[in-house]
Amino acid sequence: MKTIRMILAAVLAGLFSLLAVDASLAAAKGKLLFVPYDNCALADQAAVERLRARGYEVLLPPAELLSDGAACPGQPDKLWAWVRANIGTADAAMVSADALLYGGLVPSRRHELPEPLLAARVAQFAVLHQKYPDIRFYVFGSLMRTSEDAAAGRGGPDYYLEYGDDIVAATALVDKQETQGLTRAEQAELSRHMNAVPPDVWQDWQARRDKNLSMNRCLIDYTRKGVVRHFVIGQDDTAPLSQTQREGRILTAYAQGLPAGKFQLLAGDAPVDAVLVCRAVQDLAGSKPARCLCLPAVSITEFYRDNTFET
Repeated sequence: MKTIRMILAAVLAGLFSLLAVDASLAAAKGKLLFVPYDNCALADQAAVERLRARGYEVLLPPAELLSDGAACPGQPDKLWAWVRANIGTADAAMVSADALLYGGLVPSRRHELPEPLLAARVAQFAVLHQKYPDIRFYVFGSLMRTSEDAAAGRGGPDYYLEYGDDIVAATALVDKQETQGLTRAEQAELSRHMNAVPPDVWQDWQARRDKNLSMNRCLIDYTRKGVVRHFVIGQDDTAPLSQTQREGRILTAYAQGLPAGKFQLLAGDAPVDAVLVCRAVQDLAGSKPARCLCLPAVSITEFYRDNTFET
């Protein structure tokens, strides 16, 4: 994660240097409400400082409401209360779905929250849109990671250290089965890895991912309806063949017809808030969305795809 944060800091610096040379943005002012995915995001602070330097007012929630990692999840219901108390004075809101639904990015991988509770939390977007229809919501979320090995899966459930390698191998083969097909030897290998993981572990692991997928579908629905102005999902630390890639295909198909100016699925979790900061500023300034670029993936290929906004 430290490497990702350093990369994001560089990405943000590039994005805001792009904004700094655009004279059309100089006169654009506004108030932005910003809920980051945790309390440790160095790049979020960089974004805030640059926005404030350009004359924007940025509202941030109290630090104690945000996650400090797996051992200290955030407080989603209190975060929503803070959003409700402050949204009426904002021009736009850039918010982390993970913070507002699960208590943060890392807690999203470990939670045991019931789906009705998550559904009630995500419905708050529609409630606030109905009350404040002119306020634009820019939402960034994530697909749960499927790391390449158990050691890289820190922050996941405790059983991941014991069964993570088999889970990774099995889901990679399922992904390959759907996209390329399996040899007879690979089919036997798939069965071996599936049987190595206890049924209750599979059930817990899949149930959490199903909830994440369901919440992302809800946010895509809200994007279609205009509740959410722009929704970006990051695929965090993902192996080339994995359950996360499968879920990405599922959501891409579900979002069919939404333009890139409304919905994007990006490789890498950290840069997504930078994309939305850029988009929100340009919307407030009346600039063309196509000027806001996801920077080309040169040294950050595994984290960031090269995309442009379209209308």
